[in-house]
Amino acid sequence: MVCAFTLTPALEKPVKFTAPPTSGVEGVDETVRSSSFTFRLQVDELLTLQWEYLSEFGMFRESVIPDPRLVAFGAKFSTLKEFAETEVKRRFG
Repeated sequence: MVCAFTLTPALEKPVKFTAPPTSGVEGVDETVRSSSFTFRLQVDELLTLQWEYLSEFGMFRESVIPDPRLVAFGAKFSTLKEFAETEVKRRFG
């Protein structure tokens, strides 16, 4: 769990991500219940898998990060850990 692993030391508090019992969409829930998958992925694992899948097929392969257009506008970028330490901890810690 990459996010929890990063956020726990940054916030100096234990962080745990859990999946909700339902997606809120009956059709999706029924498909999951009737599928052969008997495990549940945590949110950060699911997002990681989605990113890897989309990257493999070229959707993000050529993307420059950070986007030079955003840098030109003066947008500031940071890591998840830096964001947790400077913003989340200050506001909610």
